[in-house]
Amino acid sequence: MKKFLSNIVDSFFLQSKALKLKLLNHIIEHPLEKIPTSNDIAENYGISSITVKKIVAEMANEGYLKSNKKAGTKAIEHFSKTQKHLFLQTKEEIKKYISTLEENGLTLQEILACLYAALSEHSFNETELIYTERDSGMVFIGASELSERLGVKIKPVYFENVKKELSNSHNKPKAVIVPFYCLDFLRKHSAIIKILPIQTTHPLDALSGSKSIAYNSNVMYVAVSEEDKEGAFSLQKKITQGAFNLRINKIEDIVKNPRLLHSIELVVTYKWVINNNEHLFRNVPKIIAYNRFDDKEGLMLIKHFIDSNKLGG
Repeated sequence: MKKFLSNIVDSFFLQSKALKLKLLNHIIEHPLEKIPTSNDIAENYGISSITVKKIVAEMANEGYLKSNKKAGTKAIEHFSKTQKHLFLQTKEEIKKYISTLEENGLTLQEILACLYAALSEHSFNETELIYTERDSGMVFIGASELSERLGVKIKPVYFENVKKELSNSHNKPKAVIVPFYCLDFLRKHSAIIKILPIQTTHPLDALSGSKSIAYNSNVMYVAVSEEDKEGAFSLQKKITQGAFNLRINKIEDIVKNPRLLHSIELVVTYKWVINNNEHLFRNVPKIIAYNRFDDKEGLMLIKHFIDSNKLGG
């Protein structure tokens, strides 16, 4: 039963992120213990060994692991006894809260939503920039990409919650980054908040009239959300023009059923999707992945605003 529940939890996370969290939990609870080989971890969790090696290398760089060709990979004694005790104590308390929520009829997905919201609100308490757009599935991808490319912490906010966020007198953001197509809704707030527009790019737009795709090829667009999927369907006829076969699936459907990629010769999607699900696409012959934002001028203006106002994250 525990393994079954663990698999359910994993399905809500990207496998690579879930594995890193599991390894970190193991390191805290079992310091100095030898970590299984990358091949063993890959086999146990159904993740490619390349992905596992990247995670191990990343955790070594962060000071959690120490690799040695002869002795193998070991956890570094990174935490004090007080930290370890507090970690274990809090973990048990959270497990009790989860049981109480389950007893009161909340599903595991709803409990995870509660935990994620609590972590997000804590992490972004002092963030001075937010990102929002109408496609709720894209909000987190957009904020993640902007945070990485601009070098500051940017808070993702659902579009319907922006008004509430702007009225928060305690943690009111300095600016809102938003796609151009959402500008009209936010214009009335322009007197009290700086609005920074940016142009979004759809991966399928780049395929319009493309002559580099072999005739009758099997191409798949991997969508992030239901709205993204519907938008791709609206572009399908214009993009393919009968030259190739375009299938459209959400990433969550592929995670549940990797066989959807069988016979696919080309995958088109966002870089975020590929970077976080490499193991799923390792047998696809060709992948074309794009950023959410290729608006160099927009990014430059946002960066100038951040630097001028000395905003950090």
